[in-house]
Amino acid sequence: MSRYNVPVVYELHSVIGAGGFADVHRGRRRDTGSVYAVKILREAWDPCARQRFVAEARHQLRAQGNHVVRIVDWNLEAPEPFIVQEYMPEGSLEERLIREREAGQYTWRTCCALRAMTEVAEALTDLHSQGYVHRDVKPGNLLFDQRTGRLKLNDFGCSATVDARLVSAGFCGTPAYAAPEQEISPGPKSDIYPLGVMLHELLAGSRLPTEWWNQSIAWPSQIHTCGLGVEIDQLIRWLASPNPLRRPTAVQAYQVLNDAWARYSSRAA
Repeated sequence: MSRYNVPVVYELHSVIGAGGFADVHRGRRRDTGSVYAVKILREAWDPCARQRFVAEARHQLRAQGNHVVRIVDWNLEAPEPFIVQEYMPEGSLEERLIREREAGQYTWRTCCALRAMTEVAEALTDLHSQGYVHRDVKPGNLLFDQRTGRLKLNDFGCSATVDARLVSAGFCGTPAYAAPEQEISPGPKSDIYPLGVMLHELLAGSRLPTEWWNQSIAWPSQIHTCGLGVEIDQLIRWLASPNPLRRPTAVQAYQVLNDAWARYSSRAA
């Protein structure tokens, strides 16, 4: 933990991200020259914003592992509280999808999409085993590790402990990726729902419609027209089931996705 304010230790450069109450800068540590992502609470005057920022930092620190973006320094008592994370120059899955679509590429190969979701399921397995729920799993919160190419979880602003009273805080997350129960009774399986949404997005080039299970909304035809077959169709339906009791745990999702990835990789070889 740093005892200093940001300007003393870090030279800030461009803003590389912004959230509801914090900005992320590309920063260089003055004594070593190393580059990091420095997240600074923008609304430090607001006690509620400060409380949320501190909770986010503590959850991310306690959940540190190979599948979470690493925090290397922080000062939560500073006039402008900050956390310093490893710099991820490859950016997020969302940014990659935007670049690909601008270049005219709208879908991923099946084995690549399965690999990406396997990595996320593995990250969630680790996170849930430590007693945390992320509650905002989406492409924008999944960053590519430059060294390994793997996806890492980031942004714990909506995270909570599994045994916390999550309902009291109201809805937190991103509607397009949020499970149906997220506003009423979120839990670990709420983190599984977006795996199905993202898998569909990677393979079909579009997200699942909100309330896709509604009888008045036909099941998206893109899966079938892309020629992906019944197996992928059923996998997406399982992961994105509107009923959390019918959804897999993170461990189960990881096992099935990993097996499917192995099968499709061998076919592509």
